[in-house]
Amino acid sequence: MKKTLLSVLAGLAIIGTVSAQEDSRVIGTTTNKGANILPAAGDIAIGIDAVPFLEYAGNIFTDSYNNAPDFQGPNSFLGGNNTLYGKYFLTDKSAVRARLSFDFRSQSETRLVQDDVALAADPTSDAEVTDKYTEKNNYVEIGAGYELRRGYGRLQGFYGAEAFVGFGSSSEKYSYGNAITSTNTNPSNAFGFGPQRPTSVKDGNLFLVGVGGFAGVEYFIAPKISLGGEVGASIITGRQKGQKETTEEWDAANSVVKTETDDNSKEKTGGFDFGTRANGRIMLTFHF
Repeated sequence: MKKTLLSVLAGLAIIGTVSAQEDSRVIGTTTNKGANILPAAGDIAIGIDAVPFLEYAGNIFTDSYNNAPDFQGPNSFLGGNNTLYGKYFLTDKSAVRARLSFDFRSQSETRLVQDDVALAADPTSDAEVTDKYTEKNNYVEIGAGYELRRGYGRLQGFYGAEAFVGFGSSSEKYSYGNAITSTNTNPSNAFGFGPQRPTSVKDGNLFLVGVGGFAGVEYFIAPKISLGGEVGASIITGRQKGQKETTEEWDAANSVVKTETDDNSKEKTGGFDFGTRANGRIMLTFHF
């Protein structure tokens, strides 16, 4: 009888401990009217990476932000690595998720160089012309993963794994204020070296695949609305096709401007070399 009583008391103690722990985890997870603050099974979540917004706002008040027309650097709004999330909660503590990251960046730079024609006509001339460089980068990455969650009250932690694929391309274009002519076969310019100068460069398409893990925390600032952060590391492998470059120079034998294209677009680099990539995000997420 004594052993039975001790067993019952031990069981009640364990149940009481578990219940107390569960109670501490759910304290503050409902509003005064009884509405759930945290996501539940069947909920859908939509989130966005807040880092590009914060960088854009911060750069407005620093010297790194430049709104001049002669240079639009990577601080332009679309210059960041933007990420959108979607989640579906299988249970209150687990979810499947999808991720779309994209980086559509365009930046240009203009430089002033001496006007060769004006200088030839007047050695004292300080007239200038404009050379321009434009770069475009496009990258899209799609990921899918599984997420587990736990926490206390409005503060929730999560962790999981995902797989992803990525596609990218980039190109450069050059324009010059001083033309190549029979009397000026090596005109002044800001981006070329010697008599041959580039007019366009197109990098080969990039393709990669990877798997990785992530972990983070989020705090529910309002019912079904959270602000959180996430870090992760991935192992990736990919390949990229070769570059295609076009240049121009004076062809003295034929008395014309000669355009040449060095086409290595059929070559591939990368193979199956592996590397790690770390990432960090600040997310604002809405649950429905």
